[in-house]
Amino acid sequence: MKKYFVVRHPRFTRTKSPKVQESGSVYSGVAASIFLAIASAAIGYTVSFVDEHRKTQIQNVNLQIEKLYGPLYAYSVASRQAWEDLHNTYRKGKVYYFNDNDMPNAELVEVWRRWMKSVFMPINVKMESSIVENSQLLDGNRIYPSFVELISHVESYKATVASWKDTDDLAQPQFRTAKANTAVIVYPLDIDRCIEMRLQATLRRRAQLQESWLGFLSTTEEHFPGYCS
Repeated sequence: MKKYFVVRHPRFTRTKSPKVQESGSVYSGVAASIFLAIASAAIGYTVSFVDEHRKTQIQNVNLQIEKLYGPLYAYSVASRQAWEDLHNTYRKGKVYYFNDNDMPNAELVEVWRRWMKSVFMPINVKMESSIVENSQLLDGNRIYPSFVELISHVESYKATVASWKDTDDLAQPQFRTAKANTAVIVYPLDIDRCIEMRLQATLRRRAQLQESWLGFLSTTEEHFPGYCS
């Protein structure tokens, strides 16, 4: 039995030439470079986006401190200190400055009106302006109940002060009553606490944002009582 051998001609043998192998390596290298470029761009964009968002939040928090909660806190502390000084100097031991069952005399009424016009009302008006002119900086985009009460108190006191005349005979009982010398809407007792809580929370928020570029993701949710939320 004869055996036949097939001899392949080099012309028909399928082998990859050095040029084809080199071309494949080039394509792989280009693809890897493109992938790395896209990945780097995506990471860079994400980092930049997050950092810009953080900077925007820091800027907003700084405005809250500078324009709203900071001034409000300073005014509330000044007002409280002024009230304590007035009360301890002129009506020490009395629960209220005005009590229709224990009316202050004409001199004490004159002192009250002078302090109200020159000390308390200017502070009250500044507090009201800080809230109204910067209401867009309030968290939750709403005016807190205690802030609403403060504005109402200030506006009602404007009417009371407008009723005072230099010709008022303060020796007469009708000019020494609480109704004749105080606002129809009382000063909200919880306003000072609300302002302090909001300021402290905002300061904590700024610290968290400044500590890390992911600070806006790790901030702790603050809870406030109903009169301050």
